[in-house]
Amino acid sequence: MGSKAACCEIVQLLVGAFLKTDPLALGAGLTAAEFEAFVALLAAHVMGQGLTIVARCVETGEMAAVLLTEDSATPPPAGMEGLSPKFRPIFDILGRLDAEYTAERVYGAGECAHLYLFGVPEQFAGGGIAQQLVTR
Repeated sequence: MGSKAACCEIVQLLVGAFLKTDPLALGAGLTAAEFEAFVALLAAHVMGQGLTIVARCVETGEMAAVLLTEDSATPPPAGMEGLSPKFRPIFDILGRLDAEYTAERVYGAGECAHLYLFGVPEQFAGGGIAQQLVTR
């Protein structure tokens, strides 16, 4: 599968998973289009790093889970300022958590992974896929 097709499939899986269950996305009232713009921006930014992990169903080839991962030293992608203003409180919360966590730590490129977004479609939930991907 080409990287553009894989990126589109990853975006769709994550949008479907997050908009149904993520407290921050739900609380902010994000629409599918708003969240899709965010995930597409992230996926395009991190896919070349080779850290994102995808699980597929052996029988169907369907994407069963995705763990969108980046190098922690990676700066945010260009274009974040163009996302919906609904993301501002979310970015503020996550920025504060990140600042607190990294206050006494400095990571260089290749030293620490940032597990950015993780999604499992409902039909594959409960099978331990999430734990397997994080362990990997």
